[in-house]
Amino acid sequence: MLITYRADSSPDPVTRKVIRDDVERYEFWKAGTGAVITLYGSATGLDSTNAQLWTQDFGTVADASESSDDFGAALAAADFGGGTQADLAVGVPGEDLGAVGNAGAVNVLYGTLTGLTDVGNQLWTQ
Repeated sequence: MLITYRADSSPDPVTRKVIRDDVERYEFWKAGTGAVITLYGSATGLDSTNAQLWTQDFGTVADASESSDDFGAALAAADFGGGTQADLAVGVPGEDLGAVGNAGAVNVLYGTLTGLTDVGNQLWTQ
């Protein structure tokens, strides 16, 4: 899955691309946990220099990766935090909540001038 969105509301916005990655190929992760890769762009195109890999095991991202969470199965970029930078909602349809299996959740990562951050991120459930 690939989404493209405007990084901010300035007259010369930077393009960001977010790619959902199936991390089963990475031996150190559990099968089906999921990951999201953010690539940032400039006037000359995409640049992987500052690419970010996101999972529920990264920094202070809410919750923890579990098999079959499917982190990143759905992605939505919008202004959730009321700032000028775009934020990212990451669907986690296989998230278990207590005794309820596959209840689902959404992680929200907020945007800054330098990219997405795990600071102040939220986990939303029903």
